[in-house]
Amino acid sequence: MAMTEPASTAPAAGLAALAEDDPMILNNTGTTGFFASRADPRFSYCLYVPRDYRAAGARLPLLVSVHGGTRTAERYRDVFAEFAEEHQCVVLAPLLPMNTSDLDSVHNYKALRYDGVRFDHLILSMVDEVTELWRLVPDRFYLFGFSAGGQFAHRFAYLHPDRLAAVSVGSPGWITRPGTELAWPDGLGGAAELFGTPPHVAGLAEVPVQLVVGGADAQLSQTAGPRTRTAAEVRTRVENVQLLWKELTAHGIKAELAVVPGATHSLQEVFPAVREFFSRQLARP
Repeated sequence: MAMTEPASTAPAAGLAALAEDDPMILNNTGTTGFFASRADPRFSYCLYVPRDYRAAGARLPLLVSVHGGTRTAERYRDVFAEFAEEHQCVVLAPLLPMNTSDLDSVHNYKALRYDGVRFDHLILSMVDEVTELWRLVPDRFYLFGFSAGGQFAHRFAYLHPDRLAAVSVGSPGWITRPGTELAWPDGLGGAAELFGTPPHVAGLAEVPVQLVVGGADAQLSQTAGPRTRTAAEVRTRVENVQLLWKELTAHGIKAELAVVPGATHSLQEVFPAVREFFSRQLARP
């Protein structure tokens, strides 16, 4: 069943009226269960909320951690648990399941739009919902994605740099290059017509960007979303990240490149570099 694209990412009415001592808030610190998205209950998210959240006083920053193709959302939340306590930030891990509309939807969120669902808008609605409930810093958040989540993260960044405090793109198997010579999602050609707003690549110059990949992540990626690549298009994830870094740099974006020696296609193996990047960003004024 197709879903009508949401007209707005505004928070649901009444969320901001919840009191700080509401059981909804008090009973959901540390690792939480899953909450159905109010924009579309087929999708959900879980959180890590620092255990002394109420003592913090000030609004806390939000970090969104987007899973890979296996959809292990809790793992992408839990890997940031210690980080969240140390840096006093809330982590949101969305669950974007397969088979929400058809059996071919395994790639659904990677290119931001599938069968009437705008996955960038869906994530923004989750962010706005959680921001109101847990007293978070509004407007901008930190974004991380690995593998298929890395595909989502850099495509989201092209469309919404104004919502990002920083973004880390991990080991994508398929990239969108920042020029318009290639059609979306291989490049930005036609994206303005597809999404109703032009990509804002120049806006990424104001956003700290990290591209991270394991130095031994050498398996060739044969597929580009739902299609099979031509021989000329087949690249390893290391080659993908290096190519993306080169082209972003050519567009004036000062992206950091982190190739982790000896690391394979493993979230755990590249995570120390991701943690170090976000630690620096959260320390910025």
